[in-house]
Amino acid sequence: MSDMTDVERLTAAADRLDELADTADLMGDDANANRLREQSNRARMEAMNLIPPKASDG
Repeated sequence: MSDMTDVERLTAAADRLDELADTADLMGDDANANRLREQSNRARMEAMNLIPPKASDG
């Protein structure tokens, strides 16, 4: 099993939360779908914050 970085782990969790939100939508559970999407967005933002800034080419 390969080692996942924190960014990869958070991104995978966000993807799974999106899938669960889609399922909640299909079941007509708008409140939980919105909650799951908010959690997904937070995980993606956290992952983006872990990515180091790129050095400028100047």
